[in-house]
Amino acid sequence: MNLVRLILFSLLLFKLSCDDLKMHRVFELDLIILCVLGLVMFEDKTLLEWLMMVGLIIALALYGHHTHTMGSGDLPVILSFGLTMSLIEWLNALSLAALLALFAVILRKKAIHEELPFVPYLGLGWMMVYLIRLRLIFS
Repeated sequence: MNLVRLILFSLLLFKLSCDDLKMHRVFELDLIILCVLGLVMFEDKTLLEWLMMVGLIIALALYGHHTHTMGSGDLPVILSFGLTMSLIEWLNALSLAALLALFAVILRKKAIHEELPFVPYLGLGWMMVYLIRLRLIFS
């Protein structure tokens, strides 16, 4: 049953990534379903981990709102990752996503201020960390 949830989460994340790449938007219903799947795949955390994760999400939300640098789908996707991973895995996935996006900007020679769909990079970061957890990479 866990494998089915993992596959559904991955497929929905892929759909969100495609929507973000093609239309530069994601659909609210897809985000709700992703968060519900994240709740179903819930990873138990300590109170300190929850506080740190919520604090970082609030900081990202405030920064993204103030600077208009985050799309409306980025935070729910980041939140759903937090539900499925430990704090360290979550931070690793976010770091990988940021690095992948930075490499994409450098390789495409785009300006930093240009719009960049971030959900695909979030999805790649989540997938890489989750595959490492399942020992399908580097085993």
